[in-house]
Amino acid sequence: MAVFIDRITVESLGPITKVDLELGSFNLIYGHNEKGKTLLVEFILRSLFKDLSDWVLRPAIGRGHVIVSGLGGDQIAFTPTSIRKIDSFLETTLPGLPPKMSRLLVIKGAELGMDDSVHGGVDKNVIRGYLSGQPTIDAILGKIPITVQKATIENGIIKGNNQGDIKRLRKAQSKKRRLDELFDELDRLYSKGRIQELRENQQQLIEEKNELLKAKRNQAYLYDRRKSELQTELALIPEELLQNTRNEISAYRLIEEQIKSKEQELEVLGSIDDDYRWLGEAIDQYEQRFEVDHFEPRRIFLILTILFLVGALATGLYGIAILPGVLVLLAMAPGWLYIRQLRSFVVSAPSQEEKQKLEAEFQRRFDEPLTGMPLMQENKKRLVELYYRSQELSNGIQDGY
Repeated sequence: MAVFIDRITVESLGPITKVDLELGSFNLIYGHNEKGKTLLVEFILRSLFKDLSDWVLRPAIGRGHVIVSGLGGDQIAFTPTSIRKIDSFLETTLPGLPPKMSRLLVIKGAELGMDDSVHGGVDKNVIRGYLSGQPTIDAILGKIPITVQKATIENGIIKGNNQGDIKRLRKAQSKKRRLDELFDELDRLYSKGRIQELRENQQQLIEEKNELLKAKRNQAYLYDRRKSELQTELALIPEELLQNTRNEISAYRLIEEQIKSKEQELEVLGSIDDDYRWLGEAIDQYEQRFEVDHFEPRRIFLILTILFLVGALATGLYGIAILPGVLVLLAMAPGWLYIRQLRSFVVSAPSQEEKQKLEAEFQRRFDEPLTGMPLMQENKKRLVELYYRSQELSNGIQDGY
């Protein structure tokens, strides 16, 4: 695709105060000397190219932009301060083009002379450098020593004066030959025993393989002969007996599958039997030792007893003869009741440690806290059906059905 400058807009460019040019395929800009034509060309050069070493330019002035089309997309605006220039696009869109081909695209200030002394001019060396790979070849040759350049290759062997790189190459080749000789000597003197040992092991393994192959063939022959004998014996067995045997085998396999299924179900039930038995014993124990309500001794009896005794003591101190005895008799009644209730509580109270053990075991088995007899009865009722199913499965497995 052709590349065109579509528009040029500049301001404060020396004599050019402001200009906005919309360009076509061919454009002619003319004017008197010192009217800014060269400044406009230099502004275009600074906007489009990043390498300006091939031109002698005056200090940069002015501002604006150059709009270019044909670079693989929409129009692109370039300014003197743009980071990416047109030669960057040419390197990617037109690979193989000489990097400084831009010098041939612009002639500034009518410098058309084919002379090296003319700044910005174009001479034969410039054209040859841009249109051929000779500079690259010259650069490569400049880094190759003269001794190497004069060397020749005959039958794959480099020949030349024994100097510089060629001398170092011959020394390296000599060291390599010496190393090869040492490796050969090492193989000849020290590796022979190991090689011989490996060969003997190889021969032994081959003999063992052959023996195993013979044994395999012999065993195969014995199996084949036994197979023929069994087939002969099978032909002598009545078909009815064979069919009955097949039926019995089928029945056996069916029973085996049923037993396996019951074993799996019994395994799922797990410890139902043990939990059920433990819960029955726990309920009996709970009814006997923990279910009966135990009331603590009423403190009112103790308070009355203390009050009557204090009253008897007080009246006695004041010398009242009959009232202290009456109060003592009155204190005996609530005191006797309190002592009786206290004794009943101590004798009939359950062991706290045993109760805690029972509650902990219930929590472990049923994963819920024990709150009383109703909960134990509820769990037992739930386990009854599973318990009898477990017993049924166990008996069925033992009986073989």
